[in-house]
This record gives sequence, C-alpha cells and structure tokens, in this order.
Amino acid sequence: MKWNVRVAAFLVIAVLAGSGCSALPGLRVLAGQDTGEAAENRLVETTELVMANKSGNGDPTLNAAADRIETAAAGTVDIIEIRNDLNTRTFQVYALYIPISDGTSPTEVNRERRIFELIWRGVMDQSIGAESINVSLVLPQQFSTIDNGQSFIGFIISTGTIARDEALLYLEQGAPSLNNFVNLITDGTLAYDQPDSTTLYNGTPNHPVFMIDQMLAALGN
Repeated sequence: MKWNVRVAAFLVIAVLAGSGCSALPGLRVLAGQDTGEAAENRLVETTELVMANKSGNGDPTLNAAADRIETAAAGTVDIIEIRNDLNTRTFQVYALYIPISDGTSPTEVNRERRIFELIWRGVMDQSIGAESINVSLVLPQQFSTIDNGQSFIGFIISTGTIARDEALLYLEQGAPSLNNFVNLITDGTLAYDQPDSTTLYNGTPNHPVFMIDQMLAALGN
C-alpha cells in the first residue's frame, strides 16, 4: 500500500524529538547513540533489562507488558490493542508505527524486524497458552471532520504471524539479525504480509495511546 511519505516523515520526527534517551544499551541503539550492525543486533538481547519488573512481584497484566515494550522501543511504537484470544489461541498486538522509508527497503524491514522482536520478547510470558503471536503495525493518518475537528484513522501496513514456540526458539538462539529475520519469512515460519489494498484498523483499542497526543501537539492542534 501507499501512504503520504511527507506527512509520515514529519510525524515521525515530531514523535521522536520528544522521546528522550536512556542509559540502557537497548535504548541507546534505538536512539542512535550506539551504531553499527553489531550494536543493532544486541538490541533484543539487552532489552530484558527494560522488560524486567523491578518490584520482583512479576507482571500479571497485559497493559504493563505493553508499557515495557513501548519503553524499550523508545517511543517508536505505540501499542493500542493487546489481547489473548482464547478462542483462536492467538495473542494479538496492534501497534501504531510510522515508517521512515519505503516498506520494502532493507532499512525499513530491519527497523520493523527489531519492533517484531521486541514485541515477541515482551509478551512471551503473557502469551503462555497461545499457539501463535500476531503483530500488526498500524499507520495513523490525520483527517479533518466537520463536527469533531481533527481525528485519526489507522491503516494496517504490515502483519506478521508466528507460532509462539518458533518465536521463543528464535529469541533463545540469541542471534537477532536482518538475515535471520528474513529467513523466518522465506522459510514460512513467519507469515509476513504488507497489504496491497487499503486495510483499515477496525479493532477495539484497550491500551492508552500517547503518539496521537504528540502528533496533535506537534501540529499545533
């Protein structure tokens, strides 16, 4: 699918400008303070420092898992829906995400794969009992309404479904990389798709959204 690249580029700059940095290695990678392929590949391995619950009491809620993923991703994703569907045994995550280049470019695929890896790690405990984990990335687009002013709709720009045990195996191997991620797609382990036609997000958000407020503030609304 196609999106307004100029708007998307403006919005991602606005969002990232206020996201701040962290002393944690994983966040330094995402913030651009630690560069190089080796540094990028350490991202998922170091994010357990962020994911860990410092209270020592464990994390019983999906909202808390979503919060930790957003923190680890340094504001590049905003989870809007996270739920465990007991009927289909699918753990579903919808996240707002703004691409910075064409969705088929190696740079964008590499950026997406780090988001997928973070989400897989972040929900591994909460997804116990699920057979698969499905991640959908949603591009928010602003539009004007007659009665309610500025509003937003979401376009699904990519989805990825993987068996939970395959995601766990991938993470435990401790070798996240673009090549290994692409191998998951090519061998059919990860069912990855970028819709050719317009696909709107029509789910039911159940997690607080911060990205929309930042966009409105950046646009002076």
